[in-house]
Amino acid sequence: MISKEDIDLETYDKLEKFTQKVLQNMKTDGIPTTPEYYKIYFQKTLAQENDYELRKHISKLNKRETKEETEKILEYEEKLDSIAKLNKEMLKNIQSTYKKNNYLIKFIQQSEKQSQSLVTPKAIHIFFKKLNSTISQIHNSLQKDMDVMKELYSKTLTLLKNIESNKIFDTKFHVYKKEYFLSKIKQEVEISKKLNFNSYLMVMKLDKTTSLQLKNILNNEKANKFFAKVIQSKFRKDDIIGYLDNGVFGIIFSNLNEKDVQKVAVKFSDILNHSSMYINDEYLELHPVIAIQKLKDEFYLQNINQALQLLDKAYNENISFLIDY
Repeated sequence: MISKEDIDLETYDKLEKFTQKVLQNMKTDGIPTTPEYYKIYFQKTLAQENDYELRKHISKLNKRETKEETEKILEYEEKLDSIAKLNKEMLKNIQSTYKKNNYLIKFIQQSEKQSQSLVTPKAIHIFFKKLNSTISQIHNSLQKDMDVMKELYSKTLTLLKNIESNKIFDTKFHVYKKEYFLSKIKQEVEISKKLNFNSYLMVMKLDKTTSLQLKNILNNEKANKFFAKVIQSKFRKDDIIGYLDNGVFGIIFSNLNEKDVQKVAVKFSDILNHSSMYINDEYLELHPVIAIQKLKDEFYLQNINQALQLLDKAYNENISFLIDY
């Protein structure tokens, strides 16, 4: 995200005017100002820009953002490479332990056969001395293998936990994780403020009637997984969908007016109300409640809390959707 700290005030003002020019070009051509179309028109307008220094500066900023993304990918790949190397070492260690265990089993079997032919005290003494020495050596070697295994396991687990904590995708519901989704809301608030357009946060969950029909936690999770699939299938591929815990899903909508917001609420309330599934051979209709909150406060967490409070009201009063413009 570009801020006034990144560039001087004059360049910042030029950039503000440039972004307005991009929006004006989209409006002139009758193109919806969605994020994806904006990216295309941004590059198109940049190519036509006469101010060489501004073009140069924007290109540098774009390169910096690309560099940051690349660094994140490299960091992720380095961690994966480290895990791969640790796993190779662990496999070698397992192979070594397996061979030693096999040798120990065969040695004990052979020793058992040999012990049957022992008759003199001297022979028995020599036999047990050798047996004790060999078993002690193998035990010490296996103990070293176990120590290495513990260390490799600990390092691998630490890396896996680190990767897990930095994931942006919720593997259970196949939408963005809460932490990443919150960062996208914050970003949307900043962008809408700078470019002077309205954005909204839609939050939704299964209504009280549907929730009461779900008899236990397991059924509730099954229903939410299915609900998540329905949401993904009905929204556009580039819509930002996230999970906010407790069965609440969120979607960010950029650059909508009040009329568009009303249409969105009616449309998706209707679409999602026509979804159904079977749980334990029992037919269940999924009915959501929806709340839409305008992202109007620079304190983005306040926007989210307002949306969730609005959703609670819709849930408790059994209202299909509520909107705060």
